[in-house]
Amino acid sequence: NFMIEILKVLEPRKFLAKETINNELDEVNEILFIEKGEYNIGYEVNKTEKFKLRMGQNTVIGAFNICFNKRQIFIHRTHTECTGYSIRKCNWKRIMDDFPEFFSILKRKVLYEYITKIRKPIMAFKDKDIIHYDKRADF
Repeated sequence: NFMIEILKVLEPRKFLAKETINNELDEVNEILFIEKGEYNIGYEVNKTEKFKLRMGQNTVIGAFNICFNKRQIFIHRTHTECTGYSIRKCNWKRIMDDFPEFFSILKRKVLYEYITKIRKPIMAFKDKDIIHYDKRADF
């Protein structure tokens, strides 16, 4: 059973408040399952970090990146102390290979959730900020 395989390789994780989990363009080496705490998602524009989305318990960081082999395009920083579990990329890939039918369904869900809940809203904010900076006379 794939759930038993996943449970075997989960590792406890803890992040302090205001700790950076991922920066833009970071390689993602683990999927984080946040059990408690809140974190912010944002981006950098004009050497300034902007955090526009706050997420918390029962969310996942890095699933899209590992499932689709993509680097991180946003910044993830804890707002409060966060605790949860992680699964390393190599373990996730091995389990994906062992249960392809299940993971084809999961990958579609991960893609949909990432695009609708994270990428689209954050990119809309980023586009507005870029336009705002383009219109300023001091830049």
